[in-house]
Amino acid sequence: FNTVFVAPQNRLRVSPRVDYQLSKNNTLTVRYGFTRNDIQDQGVGNLSLTQRAVHQLNTDHTLQVVETAVLSSKVINETRFQLYHTDSNQLANFDLPTINVQGSFNGGGSQVGHSIDTENHYELQNYTTVASGVHSWKFGIRVRAVTIDNISPANFNGTFSFFGGYAPIL
Repeated sequence: FNTVFVAPQNRLRVSPRVDYQLSKNNTLTVRYGFTRNDIQDQGVGNLSLTQRAVHQLNTDHTLQVVETAVLSSKVINETRFQLYHTDSNQLANFDLPTINVQGSFNGGGSQVGHSIDTENHYELQNYTTVASGVHSWKFGIRVRAVTIDNISPANFNGTFSFFGGYAPIL
């Protein structure tokens, strides 16, 4: 017996960019990106019944800012900043214990509960390029930081497992 189910998915991506000349020797570039993935009724099929479905919603934001300065005919300085923020949410459709019947089906609620993962990635760079005769020198610094907030109440509702026995054939 198979159940036919619908698992709708929606995806949105927006990514504008603005370039602005601050002065004769300075330019500013700002980029922003937003992505949203919304997936309903994920994780069902084969032996997993539709009641074990999970709603997954993922979003991310990216902000990039670049300032370029031409300090002289031989020296260019570039400063870059990036923020990457991501949210991942998984929510079980039903708050029921999981029921596993070995080799037959998996029913009840999903074990993910309401899982949340939020991350922020920061990066700052400053590089200077100097032209000297036939040589070019590039030096600078890059600093990174990450913050993570994660909640994962997996299997809070419990699991019941049933194993089938085999009788010998006489």
